[in-house]
Order: sequence, then C-alpha cells, then structure tokens
Amino acid sequence: MVCMIEETLQLDRDSAVPLYCQLKKVIENDIKRLGLKPGERLPSEYELVKRYKVSRTLIKQTFNVLINEGSVSRIQGKGSFVTGTAERKRKSTGNLGFILCERKSEEPIYSYVLNCCENIAKNNGRHLVFTTLDNFYSNQQLPRMILERTVDGVIITGDVSAALVKALKQSGIHFVMIGLQHEQDLDLTIAAPDEFSSQQKMLDFLHENGHQEILLLRGPGFPTHNKAEEAFLRSGGTPDAIIKCKTLKSSEAYELILGLFKSKPKYTAILASDCRLALGALDAIRESGLKTPDDISLATIGGLDLSSHTNPPLTDIAISYMNICETAIQKLLDGFKFGQMEKGVFITNNSHLIIRKSVKNLLTQKNQ
Repeated sequence: MVCMIEETLQLDRDSAVPLYCQLKKVIENDIKRLGLKPGERLPSEYELVKRYKVSRTLIKQTFNVLINEGSVSRIQGKGSFVTGTAERKRKSTGNLGFILCERKSEEPIYSYVLNCCENIAKNNGRHLVFTTLDNFYSNQQLPRMILERTVDGVIITGDVSAALVKALKQSGIHFVMIGLQHEQDLDLTIAAPDEFSSQQKMLDFLHENGHQEILLLRGPGFPTHNKAEEAFLRSGGTPDAIIKCKTLKSSEAYELILGLFKSKPKYTAILASDCRLALGALDAIRESGLKTPDDISLATIGGLDLSSHTNPPLTDIAISYMNICETAIQKLLDGFKFGQMEKGVFITNNSHLIIRKSVKNLLTQKNQ
C-alpha cells in the first residue's frame, strides 16, 4: 500500500535553505505525522514530482540523502520504503570531505593542513575528498559530495563564510572547522591551536633577551591576529606600538614599516603575527639601511618552513597542526559513530620556540 504524503507544506524557492533540505524535512515530518510504519511504501518519484512541482533530479537527490542516513530504503523495481529503527544505522562511505574556502588567500598553511588530514584519514581507513569554495553565498549549492552524501563528514578551513556554516548546518552533514574564525558560535565543532599561548611564548622570549620596546605588526581581524594583540597588550605593550595591516601581503607590511623607520622609532624588536608580514618588514629594514638583528630584531609566529629560508633565518613559534588535524578527524569519526557531533572549541597547545639568528640578546650586549 502506497501512503501518500499530504500537501500541507510547500517548498520555498526564495529561501536560503536548499530545496533538497526542505523536501527532506517535509518527507521526514510526514513520515512521523502520518505514523508510517517500517516497510510501508512511499510515493513514487513521479508522484512527488507532480505533487511538489520539482524536478526528478531534486527528488532523486533528496532520496539519496534519506537512504544514506538510513531513514528510507530502496528496493529495485518496487520503490522506496520507510526503514525500521534497527536498520537505520548509516553505512560508512569510507570518505571524509575537505573544503578549502577562499583559495585565493594563498596561505601556505592550508596545503600543510590538507597533507596532515590526508595522512591521518588514511591511517583511519578513510579517503579524503578535496574541493575548494570561493565566495560562497547564501543561495549557492553545496559541493556534490555533501548533497549526495558521498562523505561521512567534512573538514572546513580557510576564510569560512557565515553563509557556508549556515548551509552546512541546514544540510545535516557532520562538519568540523580547523582554525578560530567562528569561535563565538558555540554550536560548532572547532579544532584550533592555542594562539594566545604561542604569542605569549614569543613575547616572553623577547623580554628575556632584554627587549622592552617591541612593535607588534599584526594582520587583519582574524582571531589569530586578535590573539596576538591581546597577548601583546597583556605583556605590557601599548596600543601605539601596534601596526595593523589590512591584508597579509608582504608589500603592505613593507610600506608601513618603511614609513615607520623614517621617523627613527625607538623599537628594538618587531613581532609579526604572520610570516608574510615578517618578510615585508625584513625588506623594509634592509631598505632603510639597517640590519637584522644588529639594529633591530625580528620574530614571527607559525612560519612553517618559510621562516627558515630568509636571511637571516627568523626566530619563530612552530605550531603542531598535525595534532590539530588529529583532533578534527577524531571528532568527525566520533560524530559518525555516535550520531552527533560534540560541540565546542577544542584547543591544542603544542607549540615550541625555534631560536634562529634574527633576535639579538640585548642583555649579553650590556654585560660586555
């Protein structure tokens, strides 16, 4: 017996919620409201196309999600049926998704994070499916791997928009974010480094080497750079000793530091919250006829291998993104296993100081 789904709800084509999500919710609600029992047959694709005036492709897309989630089963040649509770445990696809947002940002850290996640997923018997998203807006369609549920969950990183977070929530897919961008949203699962402790560790090192007049060269308003400013101010730094760049381009940092040196500043050290800013500062120091570290010291945070190839090599704080990626993937696997994600910001404090030749010990100089 075919149980007809009632015409009580209409799909809103002007809504930011994808049509397949709306239709999925309609079908799930009607299954509950009508008290349909396991084994009862649902309307055919043709009947649903006619009833909701949508394409057959949308019907197929919606039912693929319902089938992957275990709410509905399909029998070849017979149709789609309500699934019994005992049968609803979803089967693993063997895949995890990885979405890099705003690839134009060209941050070297993202390729490193991707490589870490790929290796960890492989060690857990999963294949990582990679894609990019640029300028995601509210009515944009999510990647196919999410729409067709060919992945068990998704890792997102980069310049993640609020519209993407909203769309992922509405899709029902399990996802975890790497990096602090939406830390104010407690309804997310976020794996991130302890940015504050990393910044504090570098400031302590500069102070231990006699540097009291420190300039903070920070990037735009991402949490990473906000934490740098917070640590700087708590360590005795003043707002007038902070230069805030609008971008992370070396050229902008170069112009700002070059302009600063024209006024013959009193600073003995510059701390850059991003290695690209440090590169611009290093060029500006040279252009001003000064030397690092003889005339002014320079340090950075999270420079990966880039900070080791400058002249002189930059003193840096190395952040263990491997541990962060392990946390992210474990949260996804647990979410798939138990049926729901553990929400919150999961901070990994595993960074260490790399002392190179770009910081001068002023205390040693005074004692000589």
